[in-house]
Order: sequence, then C-alpha cells, then structure tokens
Amino acid sequence: MRGFRIELGEIEAVLANEPGVREAVALVREDAPGDKRLVAYVTGSPDLCEKKLREALSAHLPAHMVPGRIVRLGRLPLTPNRKIDRQQL
Repeated sequence: MRGFRIELGEIEAVLANEPGVREAVALVREDAPGDKRLVAYVTGSPDLCEKKLREALSAHLPAHMVPGRIVRLGRLPLTPNRKIDRQQL
C-alpha cells in the first residue's frame, strides 16, 4: 500500500494481545477507486478505546502499519462456514 509492505496478520496479532480485545481483523479498504485505507475491526469489552489501541499499535509496529481507523463491533460477521466474512466489513 503506497509503496509499503503491510502485514495484516501482524496488525491483528498486536491488537489481539491487547487487554479486552477478543477478536481483531485488519484489511485494506478501497471505498473510492485508488483510495486505499487500512482499517481494523475489533470485538471485545465495551470500554475499548481507539486511542489506546492506536498507541499500542504504534509501540509495536511501524507508522505505515497503524490503521487509520479502528472500529469496535459487537461481533464480526461470519460466513455460513463460520469464517469471518471480510466482504461484509
């Protein structure tokens, strides 16, 4: 993305290790053609704070791997096979 290598699994692993996070998914979204953005989705305790999660990511990852947006969800959408439905995120 923008000339940088992005490891989505690393982002997910750092988020999953944070207290209160149950599940984490990171993906690159392209809402407008050519405008790619890094977004993370997390589930867990209701008091999860985007600012604290962003600080934790910044402490462990390079700046280009910190998502521009971290969205807290009640639960992640699943496919009929019980896998995360990334298209619905």
